[in-house]
Amino acid sequence: MADYNDKGITFRYLAYPRSGIKDQMGNYTQGFKDLRSVWCADDPKAAMTNAKNSRNVAYRVCDKPIEGQFDFGRQVGVNGTPAIVLSNGMMVPGYQPPAQLEKLLKTL
Repeated sequence: MADYNDKGITFRYLAYPRSGIKDQMGNYTQGFKDLRSVWCADDPKAAMTNAKNSRNVAYRVCDKPIEGQFDFGRQVGVNGTPAIVLSNGMMVPGYQPPAQLEKLLKTL
């Protein structure tokens, strides 16, 4: 993230568990539980970094708008991650290296 931030690019994360909120049995998916633990962590930024680096994140339960964020993502066409929604509403699917994303942003 530092490479993006050095180029003046800021991200605001929304929770989007790729496997959805609940499985076919009606139980919360592991992706949902993992994201909830990140959002509910004492330090969500550090928890997100740990999760992205496949490190353990302490299991947490709290009242955060994960379902609403997931629903919003579906409404705007997100069907995978990463997905970047720009301030003008344009969606950029998939990973974008910092220099490539910077170039795209400068053309808008």
